[in-house]
Amino acid sequence: LNSQLDGLKRSVLGVASVLASAFAFREIIATTQKLGREVDTLTDQLDLAPRAASQFLAVLKILGIEATEFTRAMGRLNLNIIEDVQLVDRSKSAFDKWGITIRDSGGAILSTENLLINLRKRFQEMPSAVVRANAAAEIFGERVGRRMLDLLTSSDDAMRGWMRTAEDLGVVLDEVTAREMDQLNKDLGELGLAFDGLKLAIGKEL
Repeated sequence: LNSQLDGLKRSVLGVASVLASAFAFREIIATTQKLGREVDTLTDQLDLAPRAASQFLAVLKILGIEATEFTRAMGRLNLNIIEDVQLVDRSKSAFDKWGITIRDSGGAILSTENLLINLRKRFQEMPSAVVRANAAAEIFGERVGRRMLDLLTSSDDAMRGWMRTAEDLGVVLDEVTAREMDQLNKDLGELGLAFDGLKLAIGKEL
């Protein structure tokens, strides 16, 4: 009986080990997919190369800002620019109120990357936390604005240090790796569709 119980325990442990490995592999795939999507989003939104986008993503994670939160913040920023464009032309917009430049010397709206540079520079010049909080709430919305404050007020030296940390931790992607991750996401999407088709085919036969 003892030998049978020992054999059963070994079988259970073997199954548990296989399941743990499967779940771990699934988690690795999910994390890789998420990283690839986030880098791709920042690449498009900020017009950055994958390397710079993955460095910036690492900074966001260090500051506790989700990529989706940053995307919403930039969306709100761009919406405010569109809605206030006539006020901007008359220097009476919220951006003028807080001393934030959103046009280049030729009058065109700055790129998202350059807007972010101007925002960080201006927020670091603001005299108090209350002023910064009010400005962030008006520009990005109250909830998202609060989440953005750490990014807007962090020094350039701190940003560079966090980017070096990202390099050391191996989470900075080059062009080739970014393309491979993008292809992996596409391949996994096609595989998911294949499984859906298989399940539908089985369902029809039941």
